[in-house]
Amino acid sequence: APFYAGSVQQGLRTLVVFCLPSAVGLPREIPRNSSPSSRAPLVSVSSHRRPSLSSRSNASAAHSLGMNGYPKSTASLLSRKSSKLSRLSSVDDMSLSVEEELDPNWELDKEYLLSVLPEPTQDLLDDMASRYPAQFETLPVQVRSPHCWKLYVKFCFFSGLPIAEGEMHYKVRDSVANQYGEEIILSHEVMEAVNGESAEILRLPNLKTFRYLKKHYHQQSAKLPDSCFQRQAWEMVRPEV
Repeated sequence: APFYAGSVQQGLRTLVVFCLPSAVGLPREIPRNSSPSSRAPLVSVSSHRRPSLSSRSNASAAHSLGMNGYPKSTASLLSRKSSKLSRLSSVDDMSLSVEEELDPNWELDKEYLLSVLPEPTQDLLDDMASRYPAQFETLPVQVRSPHCWKLYVKFCFFSGLPIAEGEMHYKVRDSVANQYGEEIILSHEVMEAVNGESAEILRLPNLKTFRYLKKHYHQQSAKLPDSCFQRQAWEMVRPEV
């Protein structure tokens, strides 16, 4: 399902904040044949630090603001109902995949959502701040601007960072990914970090990339069958023209 994300560069660190549309009451109108869950939302805050990707960005942080669901693994989870904070030891397991029963928008058609969800505006950020003031106050001033926010539909399975619609990336072929049960996507940013300028001429992840993923994103990689680490299992998704 589509989600909002805001990002800002902080020196060698990239801060990314995620927010599900359902967490701010979007979309306003639900199709009649859908029955969104009335589950009380969770407010989750995740921190993520990854190994050196390049001199341009060698660390990143991700926060999930006011999500109705939560990432499969987070560094911290704050429940709005119980105000209980739990911390996990893992910081590289950021698939940010929201389980079906946790997001009321899960069963809604993606194209429908993209057609009715508004672009990020100051009003939207003001709504986030009103609903989740404690979490919003922890965000740097730079990421409180709507100019830093976009609506996304994909994220990198390994780094957990969002991938814009139409942005070049790589994915495991459906016939192989079905063994795992989830779409497996690799961002071009990670390919650039591993292969430098050569990434522009590589059509598929190479052995060097697979070794990097297994070393620096060990927990994510360990979830996947060996067949996902073969070049022939991948395909390139080119930018839309």
